[in-house]
Amino acid sequence: MGTMNYMVAAFAPFEFLSLEDLKWLPLNGCSGSVVEFDRICRGLSQQQRQSRLEEVLCDYLGYPLNLDIFESHLLALFHYGASLNKDIKARVKRNLDVWCRDGRKVIGNLSVAGFIQWFEGLWKQRNTHPFYLNWSEHVRQANLEIADLKQSLGLSNDACPLAAPEETEVPAALQFMVDAFSKPPVLPDNVGDNESTIGYCSIVTAVRDRNA
Repeated sequence: MGTMNYMVAAFAPFEFLSLEDLKWLPLNGCSGSVVEFDRICRGLSQQQRQSRLEEVLCDYLGYPLNLDIFESHLLALFHYGASLNKDIKARVKRNLDVWCRDGRKVIGNLSVAGFIQWFEGLWKQRNTHPFYLNWSEHVRQANLEIADLKQSLGLSNDACPLAAPEETEVPAALQFMVDAFSKPPVLPDNVGDNESTIGYCSIVTAVRDRNA
């Protein structure tokens, strides 16, 4: 997800983005996603974090699910204090029962009961999960990597983010960003179920529309 890192280095913070906009992007190996996820979460109330946890557990219904991305978003939300209480579990189960009433699976071969058992287990065992335990370090390293990237692009870390890339003179390393914002992103024919590509394109669209 190098492109997301360049976007964050050049134009972040994206004040208009939400966690919903980041839902297809990995929090493993993508510093830009981690930086924005952390910034957004810190600005949310506890109730908003709780609401987002419930949304995440239902958001992927009907979509091909990358379990690693899904798991990383849940664990990060747990880190910021979102908790899996009985009310959330009950509402999620009702939604799943409706969606899977014809016997379809939630994820892979997981039935509704299997999926609930999986995310309950993730919640109960979060304190032993390396990603959860090391989240603060992930955030620190991500911020350092974005700062280094800004420096490599000739952008000052204490300067204001660039405006929408409309100037005719930009650093050569950012020319592809100008191209990305100059027209709607086009998904390649072979994108298939690649959530990261879909997520990147949706964010490019959001940034372009914001600055239109």
